[in-house]
Amino acid sequence: MKLKILIGILIFLIALNLATIGSYLYVQWRAPRFPAAPPEALPPGPELRLDRAQQQQLRMLLRDFKQEIQPLERRAQELEERIFELLQKEPVSREEIEQHLQEISRLRFEISKRMLAKFEETREFLSPVQQKRFYDLLMRARPAPPEGRRPAFRRGPAAPPHLAPFPDGEAVDSNEIDP
Repeated sequence: MKLKILIGILIFLIALNLATIGSYLYVQWRAPRFPAAPPEALPPGPELRLDRAQQQQLRMLLRDFKQEIQPLERRAQELEERIFELLQKEPVSREEIEQHLQEISRLRFEISKRMLAKFEETREFLSPVQQKRFYDLLMRARPAPPEGRRPAFRRGPAAPPHLAPFPDGEAVDSNEIDP
């Protein structure tokens, strides 16, 4: 009799756990994924303390910037997808991949130049304090780096002069290299 009660309780607890896990997974699966907010959706009013004219100018500036860079971002994404396709092929064409990487770098540089030009345009209608707040707001709105990713810079002292870096990032003692 006790065994039947214990088995019944065990089955009930297992069913309860499965229902809880299932509910959690269902909610996670159904939860809407929110994309990054477009630049014009940033709250320019209260945090920057802008008047209506400044808000309108800033929204127009951000909308124009988004329209300017959209083709560049689209082209960079196409190149990234093309690189992935090239990596799937045998043999891998390193030259073509490097050309695509250079083109992506050029596109990102162009986007940065246009962003700088738009930021300079804000000087016409924002005070220095508002410019600083706007810059801080933009920096906070950037996507965070993926978890586990290290910063691009290295900490610590530079490598000794007799160590020569190789393209893959490994350092080798230049005394060991045959001339």
